[in-house]
Amino acid sequence: LEFQRWKTHPAIKSHLEGGTCIQYGARVLNEGGYHSLPKLTFPGGMLLGCSAGFLNAVKIKGSHCAIQSGIVAAESVYESLTTGENAEENTVASMGEIDADEPALEVTQYAENMEKSWVYD
Repeated sequence: LEFQRWKTHPAIKSHLEGGTCIQYGARVLNEGGYHSLPKLTFPGGMLLGCSAGFLNAVKIKGSHCAIQSGIVAAESVYESLTTGENAEENTVASMGEIDADEPALEVTQYAENMEKSWVYD
């Protein structure tokens, strides 16, 4: 709505008169906030960024929150893979391949780490 009003300003309108719109675009914003976030983890994967709904519409922080959720996800996965019993021997880097018989892990620490980040402020 504000963009439509801006286009009618005399300083802008003169540049647009006689022009032809060649394409329209739109984006849906997930702005439900903290209480509408889904469960962030599942076996073998996570929801992060815009797909999880990390948008702070009040502070206009969409990309910031999406990037931060990716950073927290990477740190959580790294922590999960490098800690615990026999962590060094069981990594893909040390074995050279993925063990297809190993069950997919659910890195639940990601959700906890997100709650500790500035995204939840």
